[in-house]
Amino acid sequence: MLGAFLIPSLGVVVAESARVDSGLRRRFWGDWWLQVLCCAPAFVILGGFYAWSSSHGVSKIVGNPGFLNLVFIVYEFLGFQGLALHEMN
Repeated sequence: MLGAFLIPSLGVVVAESARVDSGLRRRFWGDWWLQVLCCAPAFVILGGFYAWSSSHGVSKIVGNPGFLNLVFIVYEFLGFQGLALHEMN
């Protein structure tokens, strides 16, 4: 979700900056063309996988909630805070 909002915002900032300073456009592409070329295939593959998995839906299994679910939730929250059992060493 961060990428959905951050990348368009950065794109607007870069486009406006390039419009104001024409030399920035040449410097920007001169500095970043290799990184874009190296990372673009991975992002295209990831985007394709995301589109494919979104179009096929999610298979959900209906379970029986109980006390163990509550214990797992507490364990997860402690882990997010760095207080999980494996973090205590």
